[in-house]
Amino acid sequence: MRNWIFALVALAGAAIPFQSAVNTRLKFAVESPLMSALISFLTGAVTLLILVLCGVTGRPRLAGLTEAPWWAYLGGLCGALVVSAAVIALPRIGAGSVVVISIFGQLLCAMLLDHFGLLGIPRFPITPTRFLGVALVFIGVILTQRR
Repeated sequence: MRNWIFALVALAGAAIPFQSAVNTRLKFAVESPLMSALISFLTGAVTLLILVLCGVTGRPRLAGLTEAPWWAYLGGLCGALVVSAAVIALPRIGAGSVVVISIFGQLLCAMLLDHFGLLGIPRFPITPTRFLGVALVFIGVILTQRR
């Protein structure tokens, strides 16, 4: 893997608890977890619009919008669930637990997507080693819940 890709993904991973914390603080200011998530998405949308207009990753092909399957448009729904759940959960269970439970859910879903080759991704079968990795993360979920 290229070092810059690893660094980019690690930075994105580090942004998750940071985002959860700042959105939770915003929730207290606006007195609504969903309004906090909405403001977060609006800020993100404006940022992405600026980056697209600047051509950071090339020129988009809007004509391709009609070529995508219906489920290709569910990313925003998933993002809304992630941000809203984190804002609601963080004050109750802490940032560490939010992250580790989130990672468990991500790994479980990713393993199923990989195994069955769903949503157009390549197939990578579930192996005992991969299953053990997810099981160990689940043990981490249990351990982070103990005080």
